[in-house]
Amino acid sequence: MTSNVMISADSDAALLRTLAGSRMGGASLPTADELGQCVRPFLPVLFALADRAGVADREAAVFAMLDEVQHWCHCWESTGLPARAWVVGMAQKRLRQYQLSNQH
Repeated sequence: MTSNVMISADSDAALLRTLAGSRMGGASLPTADELGQCVRPFLPVLFALADRAGVADREAAVFAMLDEVQHWCHCWESTGLPARAWVVGMAQKRLRQYQLSNQH
């Protein structure tokens, strides 16, 4: 199975493509509801990461992770990773940065 086949079979791929389109300013920008539908499936795993990391303000941590995902989602397909694996990796990276910036 090639990586292109794996990506097209990935149920989260369309969600990241919509996010990438919104970031790149495509001809038809998604509505707030459509963007919400794109991020909603990822929220449980992002909150679980924040909980596991023991961050004090988990909503702020999840927002930071989502911001990172949206900022870089246009690069996702070139990695060949399934969308959810890519999101988790980017979220973990941003969570580490978030934790370091909030240490006293």
